[in-house]
Amino acid sequence: MSAEGAAVGELPEALRAWIEEKMGEKEVDMSGCRLGDVGAVFVAEKLRGNTVVKLLWLVRCSFGAVGLRALGESLAEDNVTLRWLGLRGNEVGDDAVESMAQMLRKNTTLEEVRLKHCGVGARGARALGEALKESTTLKYLDLGGNDIGGDGTDALVDALWWSESLKQLHLMQCQLTDDGASSLLSALRESNSTLTHLDLYGNDGIKDQAIKESIQKLVQENKDVLPASAERRARCLLFCCLKLAPKAHEHVVPSIGAVPVPVMRYAVEHAGKLHVAKRFEIDEISARESSAGVRDRSTLPASSLDLQPAAARRR
Repeated sequence: MSAEGAAVGELPEALRAWIEEKMGEKEVDMSGCRLGDVGAVFVAEKLRGNTVVKLLWLVRCSFGAVGLRALGESLAEDNVTLRWLGLRGNEVGDDAVESMAQMLRKNTTLEEVRLKHCGVGARGARALGEALKESTTLKYLDLGGNDIGGDGTDALVDALWWSESLKQLHLMQCQLTDDGASSLLSALRESNSTLTHLDLYGNDGIKDQAIKESIQKLVQENKDVLPASAERRARCLLFCCLKLAPKAHEHVVPSIGAVPVPVMRYAVEHAGKLHVAKRFEIDEISARESSAGVRDRSTLPASSLDLQPAAARRR
């Protein structure tokens, strides 16, 4: 028996019975109950194969890395029912968050994860950023009150370039600076068309009010599904196309505000897979018109061919 398994046996019988009863409910809120790692491991065991619980709130339950790892293992392969997971106020740290990130790569049902005030640092944020690139279901991520800093911000920014599912990202009091905010702005302007809420409150390192206002304007555009400028439309659409067809730009690349006909046609053919199709309503005629001014790859300066996210270029 593992150390974690042995620990489960130390649970008071009354607490075991209470947890078993709660895990038969659709919405389970154990917030404020001092479960500790022992209780969290037992909850994780009860999640395996559970087809009832859709919401699980474990806010301020006094568990750490051991408990979170156990929860991550249960949700990675043995649970396809849970939709919302709240873990605020448990000091779990980066090692356990990396385990949780691995779970998010595999889980296909979780839509909301709250890790506010959980001791997440830059390493944990990087792991979550990589997971976000692959997750197709996570819509809401709260990392408020964690010191993720510049490196962690860069990883989350890179994720925004690729994520097509994330709708809300909470980064309140995460030690962000103007550099991080500028990178977030670039991702929203040039690629991301799905994020509808971005909380940056309490990041005193963001001094440039114009950047914050521009970010909120683009997030509101995403929320309202409004037409963007011609340049942003071209950049967003091209980037989304390259996600699906990395070699689509093998012989031609866009000039400013223009997208090659082959890439545009690919977007039209795969409109059902692209959120941007809802926003831009691209058709064959506009595809032909938008390709005006396209030049051969060999005639363009090297800077025109750099399609990496801004955060990656800065590094």
